[in-house]
Amino acid sequence: MLAAAAVLLENPLVLEWHNAAAVFYDPVKAHIGLMLLTYQLGYFDILPLYVVLMMMAPLIVIVHRMAPSFLFPLSFGVYLIVLSFRVSLPAWPGEDQWFFNPLAWQFVFVLGFLMARERGLGGFVRRHIWRIRIVALPILLLFLVGKLYPSLLPDPTKVPEPKLLFLFFNLNR
Repeated sequence: MLAAAAVLLENPLVLEWHNAAAVFYDPVKAHIGLMLLTYQLGYFDILPLYVVLMMMAPLIVIVHRMAPSFLFPLSFGVYLIVLSFRVSLPAWPGEDQWFFNPLAWQFVFVLGFLMARERGLGGFVRRHIWRIRIVALPILLLFLVGKLYPSLLPDPTKVPEPKLLFLFFNLNR
């Protein structure tokens, strides 16, 4: 399909736009990369993330069964290490990294797992939802003020290291 578009548009760069050229120029490496989940096609890069998270699910359940109070700190610690030291998985066959880093997104996955439980964090949240909403309201208002008045926020190039912990305020700068 993309090759036909390149011929029709007479533009060989059409294949490069979504990182699809390797499928046509080096199909063996590209298909090995697809099987290893390291070849990241544009707009399909969330699928390898989903597969990796599903592969991690049994490990998450085992950790939760053996030491339920250890899962959240472990997941949050991995998340902080990934953001602080910019740890990522390499994409191959190329020099890139994963667009959706499973080492960081595992934290959201674990939060969803813990919030679905009746006991522990999920039960706590359900029992105290109104208090949590009251605490969340000023945080949401802070984000709203930051979005409406970006000049009040710090320059993202001048925030302390690790910058990834501060850049969520400055997404559209």
